[in-house]
Amino acid sequence: MAARYTGVLARDAEGWYTATCPAMPGAVAEAASRDEAIDGLLRALAAWLDAAARRGERPRDETPELVADAVAGALRDLAAEGAPLVVETIALSLPAAQVA
Repeated sequence: MAARYTGVLARDAEGWYTATCPAMPGAVAEAASRDEAIDGLLRALAAWLDAAARRGERPRDETPELVADAVAGALRDLAAEGAPLVVETIALSLPAAQVA
């Protein structure tokens, strides 16, 4: 069974997409297209999980508050640069073995 996480996707004033996963801080991808940003985030999450496993760590527990804080932070960043205040949450599936 796959492990499910929430991703946060935002498009900045210059048209670039940033994708993050609140449960795995520091896993970030930026790209010119939405699909490239999501693909990059999935690669970043795989690297995050690999490094965390070597340190004996796991992703944060995903809660509504954790996701809401990430969305609020993305909106603040967009407002600061004068970009439209549009943030999307996306469902991410990772192989369960990768997360274990």
